[in-house]
Amino acid sequence: MVAMYQQENMIELLRCRLRNPSLSLATEAEVRDLLDSIEAESEKLKEELERLTGEYEPAENAEERKMCLLLWSAKSELFVQAVHLRAERQPLVDSKTIGSRLGTKLKEKTFKAINNRRPTIDKLITKYNLRYLQYRLKFPNRNGFEAGKDDSLTYEKLKTMPLDDAFWNDGFFYHCDAPWAVNPDVREGVNCVLVLSRVQEEFELISQELVHMMAWAIGVHEHIAKQIAYTQERISRLRDTSSEPPEDHLDRIHLTNISRSDKVKLIQKELLNRLAIHNNLVEEWSENVTWLWGCCQPTENQSFVQIWNDLVKQVKQEKLNNFADLNNAEDALEEIVSGEVVDDGEDADGSWVDS
Repeated sequence: MVAMYQQENMIELLRCRLRNPSLSLATEAEVRDLLDSIEAESEKLKEELERLTGEYEPAENAEERKMCLLLWSAKSELFVQAVHLRAERQPLVDSKTIGSRLGTKLKEKTFKAINNRRPTIDKLITKYNLRYLQYRLKFPNRNGFEAGKDDSLTYEKLKTMPLDDAFWNDGFFYHCDAPWAVNPDVREGVNCVLVLSRVQEEFELISQELVHMMAWAIGVHEHIAKQIAYTQERISRLRDTSSEPPEDHLDRIHLTNISRSDKVKLIQKELLNRLAIHNNLVEEWSENVTWLWGCCQPTENQSFVQIWNDLVKQVKQEKLNNFADLNNAEDALEEIVSGEVVDDGEDADGSWVDS
């Protein structure tokens, strides 16, 4: 449609040029052939437009649609150049905002690219301003136009204009009169509401991740604590010489040259170490968890945070109680290593030792 309207404008321009006195030097036959060619193309174009737009459309509507599409086409071409200009100016912007170093050669190359693009942009700005002025004079009461406001575009405005500026709103090109489509303030408000909605969604995601993290920490602590309690019970049963306890999953862990009791002690030490590491992690998280919970959790989930607070208290208590258990386990481990695992060579056959 835009191409057809542009072709129609070109035919009208040719008609105007036929009135130029310089054409009086041409023969009558040449002028007639030129006129016949223009009329034929004009009639063909008219039929094509009627086929696409409808034969019975009011002339005013057709004219408005034509001017809208031509204005939209000019703005679209301008937007493409604005994107290229923004990309070419980005190194200069970065050097001022984030302090990235811009060498002399790169700076010269950047300014050269910007200057080479300016004639094209100036031409498109002139084209846009002309079509915008024609549209506004023809339809002054169209929504989106503010009385007394100069909406003409300049190169200085364009080069500093963000790509999401309200200027690039093309809602009124599609005959949409609703405020959300043509009013910049309303559109900005809609955008703010959407941002708030997105923020709320992010808070909900953070809330879910927070609960999952807390549940994981509580579950891991409970699991390790149960295993430590089991090893303590197992050690007590192995100390009872009156009866031999049946084999369990700890006995099936393969460790050479070590008794059943010492194996359980070794496993208990490792569990105590893991519990200490996990407890340190819980303490590091505690302050942030409390802050995040107040920001993004509903009040009906208050019972869950109480479970977390109980865990933090338990962790602090375990930190005091388990140091003694951990030290005892380390002493036992040293005895195991020095007494059984490491062979000091005292029982070696004399024939194996060089004199």
